[in-house]
Amino acid sequence: MDSVTEYRSFWSYCENTLVPSLWPEPWYDGVARDPMFAADRNSYRVGVPRLRQLRMPSVECEMPLYKYTKECNLGYSLFGEDEGIYYPGWVPVANTSEPAYEGPYPGWYWQSGSELSGFPFSGQEATYGGGGFNIELGHTHEIAMRTIAELKELEWLTPETRAVVVEFVLYNSNINLFSVSSITFEFLPTGAVIPVFKMNLIKLDRYIGTYMITVLVTEILTFLYVIYFIVREAKLLKKLKKEYFSSFWNCMEVATLLLCVVAIVMFFMRFALIAKTAKEFRANPTSFVSFQFATTWEEIYNYILSFIVFMATVKFLKLLRFNKKMTMLGLTLAYIGKPLMSFLFTLGIVFLAFAQLAFLVYCRLLLSFSTFFKASETLFTLMLNKFDYKELQDANPIFAPIIFLSFTILVSFLLLSFMVTIILEGFTAVTEELKAKENQYEIVDFIVCKFKGAIGFGTGPSLPPMNKEPGGMVSETHAELMERFEDFEEMFREFCMDETRGEEPLVAKYEKEIMAAKKMSKNRTIYATN
Repeated sequence: MDSVTEYRSFWSYCENTLVPSLWPEPWYDGVARDPMFAADRNSYRVGVPRLRQLRMPSVECEMPLYKYTKECNLGYSLFGEDEGIYYPGWVPVANTSEPAYEGPYPGWYWQSGSELSGFPFSGQEATYGGGGFNIELGHTHEIAMRTIAELKELEWLTPETRAVVVEFVLYNSNINLFSVSSITFEFLPTGAVIPVFKMNLIKLDRYIGTYMITVLVTEILTFLYVIYFIVREAKLLKKLKKEYFSSFWNCMEVATLLLCVVAIVMFFMRFALIAKTAKEFRANPTSFVSFQFATTWEEIYNYILSFIVFMATVKFLKLLRFNKKMTMLGLTLAYIGKPLMSFLFTLGIVFLAFAQLAFLVYCRLLLSFSTFFKASETLFTLMLNKFDYKELQDANPIFAPIIFLSFTILVSFLLLSFMVTIILEGFTAVTEELKAKENQYEIVDFIVCKFKGAIGFGTGPSLPPMNKEPGGMVSETHAELMERFEDFEEMFREFCMDETRGEEPLVAKYEKEIMAAKKMSKNRTIYATN
């Protein structure tokens, strides 16, 4: 694939590599193989491969080039591509109703993305449309070679060609995977060719194999789990109303549930998409079947699942917030927020200046600096000590050491060291503040303690009782209470003797109640001491 550098080498690649790889050759004893299998005898070819060309019409050259050539070729654009109808050999068709026109001829008339079941995709140099001049290579080795020979003879590739996309789909029943592959050859106006290979592996049928029941049960439990949490959060929202969204974790919960609902909807629509694609293949197995929409749908579905897993994992921080050590990260970021933002603004200006300098110096010399974004990406990797200095020096031996040394010293050493210093200063300040605070809910130590006990490595320190004070403090308190009670009893007796005046003493009248109170206080003191 990397050997394709111009039109002739493209045809050589198709004849010597592409066709022999996708169509089986006869056995050594002359017995023909199944024509629907690839050359490896393990991959089944779903439909037939196709070639899709995207072209740009020639324009009249501007001065001073008009003195040397009258037609110039532009780079690809989605809104200016060639959408014409031609005879073989790129002879324009003035009127499709004229008697001489017997077309449309496959590969010589433009078809839209909806007709070809495609949509725009990104290459290395441009974003290409889903339509184009399409031709299928056939279902046998002989037909494919004959089709390529005809296209080569009729000069299907011309200076107006901007991209040729080779598309094919393989299925390996041993691992139940579909390989949806596309090779895009980008033909630049300069004459260079850039090959871009992309392969997507998807599993359209999930319920095959020994894990079929496990997968099905897990998906059902996940669906029920999402319904339960939707009901729970709806009740909480009804109770708290606007105050519900004042909590960060509640907003995180809502976002997670919304993504779960979207994932469930895409999951069921995925079955309809699979059924539609399978129906198209069964209707005409000798024609090309586009899996581009199915693979894109699967990619988006996987992206949503990845965000759900990420947000669900972040929610573990809500459980660990009881530990003051785990809060150091958030407190440190809050402490250094303003000085860090000011520093990052300064760092961004310096980095932007170096990116512009590197782009202007190397944009015409190195592919990694061909655009401003690529230049910024290359400098960012240089900050991580991943670079090829020899490539820079070979391209420009004068500016290479200047840019490299100045960027390394100023950005990688000085400015990044300043940023680390700001973070360490904030971390030290937060650590000193947390030392003065008590860790009232040490849930992490409790979990570790229980885990050690479960695996037999000891139980660790036990948690102190929450409703019982030390015995000495309780005993001392009751002793003081008994002393005060005896003083009160003596004063009460004197008062009663003065008030009775010959009548039945009040002390004798309430003697039983007084003795019962003393006995109860004595028992409490003994219990507290034990």
